[in-house]
Amino acid sequence: MPSVGVEAMNRRLVESSATVSPGAIALLIIDGAGWRRSNN
Repeated sequence: MPSVGVEAMNRRLVESSATVSPGAIALLIIDGAGWRRSNN
């Protein structure tokens, strides 16, 4: 089973950004779950 955390979210953002065409706009909606937040 996959685990969730800041590292997983960062990987997802990298993967998503690689699929957006240059000059295009991408919209990412997140629900504010605590595991997506970093202490940094």
